[in-house]
Amino acid sequence: MSITIKTPEEIERMRIAGRLASEVLDYITPFIKPGITTAEIDRLGAECIQKKGKEVSISKRYLHSHVYCSTVHNSRRAQLLN
Repeated sequence: MSITIKTPEEIERMRIAGRLASEVLDYITPFIKPGITTAEIDRLGAECIQKKGKEVSISKRYLHSHVYCSTVHNSRRAQLLN
C-alpha cells in the first residue's frame, strides 16, 4: 500500500468535512434514545447538513439513498464474540 501525500488544499477540505461530521454528531446526539430508528437518525443528519447549506455528496456519487452508514448493535453477537 502506498501513502498519498495530500496537498494543503486537500487537507483543508478534509478539515472542513471532519468539522461538519462532528457538528452533525453533536446535532443528532440528543435525539438518540431507545426506539429511534436508523431511518430517523438518517433524516436528522440530513436535516442538519441542509440547515448548514451543504449537500450530501455520497448520495450523488454512489447513488446511495442515505446520509450515512450505520449499524444496529447486536447484543447477542457481541456476547458471542467476547
